[in-house]
Amino acid sequence: MNANVPPLEPITQEDQYILTQVGNHRVAFAANWVGGILLSERSQVLALPFYQEPILGIVHHQGQLVPLVMLQQLLDDTPVQMREVFNAIQLSERTDTPGLGLVIDRLLGNCSDEDVAADDTIERFQPDLLEPDLWEPSRWAALST
Repeated sequence: MNANVPPLEPITQEDQYILTQVGNHRVAFAANWVGGILLSERSQVLALPFYQEPILGIVHHQGQLVPLVMLQQLLDDTPVQMREVFNAIQLSERTDTPGLGLVIDRLLGNCSDEDVAADDTIERFQPDLLEPDLWEPSRWAALST
C-alpha cells in the first residue's frame, strides 16, 4: 500500500443526496431528510378541499396517513397536471414536517455533496419552501343550524 495515499473518509448519510426530477428542476434531497419513497396512484388520494392548492391530499401508506404536496407547484407557482401513478419523497423525523410526502416526477438516483456543489443545474431542497401557513385551511364552511 502506498504510504502517500491518505485513507478514505467514510461516506456519511449527510454527504449523500437523493436526486429527483420535478418539472424542469433537478432537486437534491439530503439523504438524512428522506424517510422513504412512495409509489402511489392518484385514485388512492383523498382530496383536502379547503387547503391551499399545492396540497394534493392524503394517501394511506403502510398504516400511515401521508399528506401530499405538489413540489412542482411550490417551485414554479403554476398548476400541475397530476399523473395516474406518482412518486413522492416522504420527509424524515429530522425535518420540521416529518411524514410529509412531496410529489416528484421521477427519481434520478443518488449523488454526493460534491456532485451537487459542482452541478449548478441541481437545486438543494430547502425545507423553508414549506411555509407554515400552507397548512391553514383557506375557508371553513358555516354549519347550518
